[in-house]
Amino acid sequence: MVKSEYPVAILYMDKLKISVEDYRSFSSFYSGGQTISTLEDQLLFHESTD
Repeated sequence: MVKSEYPVAILYMDKLKISVEDYRSFSSFYSGGQTISTLEDQLLFHESTD
């Protein structure tokens, strides 16, 4: 895994502070925005799921 120079955002749910760095999962790479793709790639994926 490549470490980013930017910090990972902390999630808040009401008063609960959640550090996503403590809960690694394959899906968190996508929902957490840690995957970089072009808008063209995202459009291609979106069209393939319709």
